[in-house]
Formats: sequence, C-alpha cells, structure tokens
Amino acid sequence: MKDDLRSLAALLILAVVLWIPVMRGPIDLRWDAGLYYILGTSLAEGQGYRILSEPGDPQAVQYPPLLPLLVAGHQRVLGTNDPVVVGKWLRVTFELMLLAAVAVTYVLARRWLSPWQAFTVGLIYLLSRYTYFLASLCFAEMPFTLVSLLFFLPRRPGWKKEIGAGACAIAAYLLRTIGIALLVAWVAESLIQRQWKRATLRAAVALVPVLLWQGYVNRVTASDAYQH
Repeated sequence: MKDDLRSLAALLILAVVLWIPVMRGPIDLRWDAGLYYILGTSLAEGQGYRILSEPGDPQAVQYPPLLPLLVAGHQRVLGTNDPVVVGKWLRVTFELMLLAAVAVTYVLARRWLSPWQAFTVGLIYLLSRYTYFLASLCFAEMPFTLVSLLFFLPRRPGWKKEIGAGACAIAAYLLRTIGIALLVAWVAESLIQRQWKRATLRAAVALVPVLLWQGYVNRVTASDAYQH
C-alpha cells in the first residue's frame, strides 16, 4: 500500500511539474478547438448547436456536443464568453483531467503489474509529447482518454459498475463518435457471458445516444436551410 501511494504521488507530482511550462494563459483554441469553443458559446447563449462564425449561423453536425457543453458550462459559471478568461479555467480543467488519467492509468496497470512496473507505465504516458500537446488544446482527446480509462476501472459486478461503465461509454460517444466501440464492447461483454437480459438492457441504453445524435444529424442535413 505504501509503495502504491509513493508511486502514485510521484507520478502526480511529475505531471504537475511537467505542466508548469504550459500553464500560462488560456487553453489553446487554434484549429478545431476554436470551433468547439464557438459551439460552446452558442449553447451558453441559448442559440442552439450553431457555428456562429459562419454566414447564416448553420447548425453543426461534425462534432458530438459533449465538449461544447463543457465549454458552455464554464461560460455560464463564469458569466462571460471571453476566451481569455474562460480559456484559463479550461486549461485548469484539462490539467485536472490529465492528473485523473494518470491516476487511473496507474490503478489499471496495478491489476497485472508490480508498483514499479505500473509506475513505468504511467511514466511512459506522461513523457509522451502528445500527452501534453493534446492536453493543452481544447480538443476532445483529453476528456475522451479519461472516460475511456474510467470505463475499464470498475471490477465488481453490480449496479454501480453498470451505471459507471454505461455513463463512461455514452460520454465517450458524445465526445467522439469512435466511442461507439466502447458501447459495442459493453453490450458484447454481456453477450459473451450469455447474460441475455443484461445484454438487452445495455443494448437499449447504448442505442439512445446513437439514435439521438444520428437523428439530429440526419434532420439537419436533410433540411432546406442546410441544403442551400
């Protein structure tokens, strides 16, 4: 237990130390991050899921809405859509996500490895340049990584595992549509174990976010406003 606490503490301290050079200013809003931010502003202002920077404020269909909802939540709490003000707090939020991802990575690795080996796994993750590059951008990659790791965290069967795993799989899909792989895996686990009732319930739950998002996309792309 002491070895685990020391190893985990060392990883978290290292994560903070490595983060210090990029903590200045707001989170990076270049490239697709800018679109995520604009969509969040549209949601926060009650204008729907729209690209306010484009002529006619068209409805967005490229990205699922969970990250823009996170941006909108920050704007509503802070009472402003100023990217400098909101961006600074988004950077803090993403740093907390990174710390959580490091901790969960260590916990998952400890299921099969010794403390020092699990520490090495966490160290490899931390020393990847893309870890900090993506954690410094308002992209969906950092929250997607965290919820994907949390999906595998529950071990004991029961309603807590069902709710936790299901919520993480849904969140992953609403961050990036590739998250449908977790929804499929969640249902497939019950099928492999021949738990037919559980598989049916999981499939019904998994279909809800997929049908809602795809239904929205189909409705928007088929509309006269979108076509013209």
